[in-house]
Amino acid sequence: MIDERYQTELLLRGQKLYASVELLRKQEDRATYLKELENVGGLLAYKVPELSPMSKYLDQARRESVAEQINCAILYHSSLPAVSQLELAVRYNSCIWDELNKLQVKVPTNSNRPPGVSLPPQPTNKGASSSGEKKPTVEYLPPFNLGSFLDARV
Repeated sequence: MIDERYQTELLLRGQKLYASVELLRKQEDRATYLKELENVGGLLAYKVPELSPMSKYLDQARRESVAEQINCAILYHSSLPAVSQLELAVRYNSCIWDELNKLQVKVPTNSNRPPGVSLPPQPTNKGASSSGEKKPTVEYLPPFNLGSFLDARV
């Protein structure tokens, strides 16, 4: 009895989604979302959807993608940027450092850098010997590595 009520509730929600899709202004958006509804709605035909041919709609990557789309839609309708200022800054810095590396811009000496400016941390080479060998100096500006930057304790 509970399964029937649950499936009835799911079908009603599916019908509401279908009605919402029909209200979309752009024909191409309507077609895209109708196809998605058709595919995802196919999950309702199976008692154990995780074991069905439609199970790809339940995997974690798909869930994350849908969550990202929903977050972007909420931010858009709230007149907020879909990308945070922090993410923009990281993207910007990554691009700049990568381009400087590709252009083989030489590392300025410490005395030629403005106060407080330092190179981003680089991944440590765990296979390197710790027998006091001198590390080769970085000749060109390194690409930006977000993981190393976040792991660094400055």
